[in-house]
Amino acid sequence: MGCFVSKNNCQSSNKALEEFHSNPSPHKSAIDPSIITMDIRKFYVFEERIGKGHFGEVYLVHRINDINKKFAVKSISKPQFSTHNVKYVKSEIENLQALDHPNIIKLYESYEDDEHIHLVTEYCSGGKLLTKMKKKPIFTEVEAAAIIMKILRAVKYLHERGICHRDIKPDNFLLETEAEDSDIKMIDFGLSHKLEGKVKRMKSTVGTLNYVAPEVLKGNYGFKCDLWSVGIIMFILLTGDMPIKGRYQAEILESLRNYQLNTDSEEWAQLSPWAQNLLTNLLEKDPNRRYDAQTVLKHQWLQDNYKVPRKAIDPKIFEALKSSKITCKFQKEVLDFIVKNIDCEELRDLKNAFLDLDTENIGALTFSELESALQTMNHSNKSEEVKRIITNLKAEDSMKLNYSEFLAATFSSKLKFGKELLKVGFKHFDRDNKGFINEEDIYEALKRSGRKIKKKKVHEIFAEIDADETGKINFKQFRNILLGKSRNRI
Repeated sequence: MGCFVSKNNCQSSNKALEEFHSNPSPHKSAIDPSIITMDIRKFYVFEERIGKGHFGEVYLVHRINDINKKFAVKSISKPQFSTHNVKYVKSEIENLQALDHPNIIKLYESYEDDEHIHLVTEYCSGGKLLTKMKKKPIFTEVEAAAIIMKILRAVKYLHERGICHRDIKPDNFLLETEAEDSDIKMIDFGLSHKLEGKVKRMKSTVGTLNYVAPEVLKGNYGFKCDLWSVGIIMFILLTGDMPIKGRYQAEILESLRNYQLNTDSEEWAQLSPWAQNLLTNLLEKDPNRRYDAQTVLKHQWLQDNYKVPRKAIDPKIFEALKSSKITCKFQKEVLDFIVKNIDCEELRDLKNAFLDLDTENIGALTFSELESALQTMNHSNKSEEVKRIITNLKAEDSMKLNYSEFLAATFSSKLKFGKELLKVGFKHFDRDNKGFINEEDIYEALKRSGRKIKKKKVHEIFAEIDADETGKINFKQFRNILLGKSRNRI
């Protein structure tokens, strides 16, 4: 791959679809043992090509048994792989599997065949942020703040988890819907890198040239390269211009090496003092002096311009949190799958409540945040109540709830009225339409979702729910398990 890649939108191509729909045979995964080697076309219908990434093309698809629910599939061509490319594709899969944030694209499943690696992600119908920016050359500071806030939440969440995106640009953000106030999702983790250990530095010269930070060119940089890119986006939103000039690569490189922020333009003069201050500190050539994500999120410009009316949290949300209880590991797995398949409009209020409660902007609800929220509801014994909630939900972290755990707990009360959702959950495991789920079905489903899990562990999960020891779970039993009516204990 080249160091700097600029992606172009792709038109639907019948020829490309015909070539894609060959009949590959299963084989051992070349990327990761967690990827299932199975023909994706047994489960999804490919409608049209809608985009292109660093290592593959993106298709609009739907499940064979549900034409209404749309997904996006990134199909990565294996014949083009080099050892270098495999590293980036593996990194994208591993990083996406670990992420759970309302402003980051969800990875549902992954498949592999002889020709392609297929990543099944959520479909965002609103198109790219870049397209919206082209239609509207200059944004007001209030409009820009709404976009920057959502981008920063995702960036801070990544950095808190040791992940640097390294290719932040308008092309890599999608609008969830076509609504004017649509949420934004960060995509394309092909160049992302997880920093582990004490040394938090990177050397690879990667990214998109117009948005890449100066220190990246020197081959010695850290997380703040992402903040430079955020500064470029903010500058374009507010001025309609690029701070780094040049039509050709050599010209852009020269402009970047000799970069100085132009504060003499008419567009700059029209910005508020706080906007000028934030841009100056984001587009700071010295990364040691550049702001980090946490500092930007607390900046006065965002405080003044991010105008989202905060509603009082619905007491029913806390009642749902208090009453929800995970009775077995399988129930938790199914709830996690279902909340990832609920229409975004149905989750809007819950997502907004989560973001309002997440005052620290870490993409999870901490013990203290939950305590503070309960205090506003005049709950006594707040600490004990929070401990009970986290314990009952069997949260991955004993001191916080992640986004999916929050959604599963607060939405699960609706499941008793949502037979269609229950059917979707059941069919996720019963892919062969047998009318029941067995141990192998659970193993396969967890593997499709990227779980590195051993069959012995799956045997334990199934033993918890197979009270009759028949080796089969029918739909009625599945429903009872999901609603917490399993006869077995954990």
